[in-house]
Amino acid sequence: GGLMSAGPSFNMRLPVGEVELAAGVSRTQRQWGTAGHLSYMYVGRYVSFGGLMTHIGRQYTTISLPLGQQRPAQSLSVFGSIPTGRGSTITLQHSETSGDAAVRESRTSLLGSVRVARNAELVGNVARSRSPGGRGFEMSVGLTMMFGPKTVASVSALRTIDRSTNAVVDVQRPLPLGTGFGYQMRGETGDRTSAVPV
Repeated sequence: GGLMSAGPSFNMRLPVGEVELAAGVSRTQRQWGTAGHLSYMYVGRYVSFGGLMTHIGRQYTTISLPLGQQRPAQSLSVFGSIPTGRGSTITLQHSETSGDAAVRESRTSLLGSVRVARNAELVGNVARSRSPGGRGFEMSVGLTMMFGPKTVASVSALRTIDRSTNAVVDVQRPLPLGTGFGYQMRGETGDRTSAVPV
C-alpha cells in the first residue's frame, strides 16, 4: 500500500550495435527513490561485445524490491565473445558489484561452448570471484539438450570456491506468452541435496 513506481526505457540501433537506456522512480509514503540502467551490445559474425551499468538508489522500491531488502547499489559488467568454428564460442566476462555498506564483489569468467550434436551443447566455465565471504576459483561443466522446440534438459557439475562439489539435473519448459503451460523439475546432489518441482 502507498507504493508507486514507474519509468521510461529507450532503445536505439546505432551504426554499430544497439544501446538501451532506462530510468525508474518510486514513491512510498515516506520518500522518493531512483534507479538507472545503461547498456550497449554488438552482435556480429566474427565478434560480439557489450556492457551494462546499473545504479539502484537506497530508497528505490518496487513490488519485487521492497525497502530493507539488500540490493546492489552499483554494478558494471562487460563481455566479449568470439566464435571458434563448428558452433563453438569462447566468452570472457567481468563484473563488479558494490552494495549497501560499501560491500564490493567481482567476478571474472571464461566460458566455452561447443555443439556436440544437432540438439546438444557442451558448456564449460572457469571463474575467479572475490567477495567478503572469500576469494577463489569456480569450475563447472554441463551438457544442455533440446527435446522438441520447447523442452530443455541440462546436466552439470560445479566446483565452488569453498571446494564443495555439486551435480545438477534440470528439465524445463518455459511458460508461453499466451495461454498454455510450463514446468521445471530440478534435482541437486553433493554437499547440498534437493529436488524441486516448480
